[in-house]
Amino acid sequence: MPVRGVDKVRGMVGLFVLARKLMRIVTLAPQLIGWGSRSPISGAPAL
Repeated sequence: MPVRGVDKVRGMVGLFVLARKLMRIVTLAPQLIGWGSRSPISGAPAL
């Protein structure tokens, strides 16, 4: 993806950082977003 300019590069880096953090949250703590077997929506007790 060709990008020119410092502002555009910073914007792209910001998007990649956000995507990486969201993937880490899903991997490490899926219950925080309601995915997984210990979801608060399913009635499982919270730790």
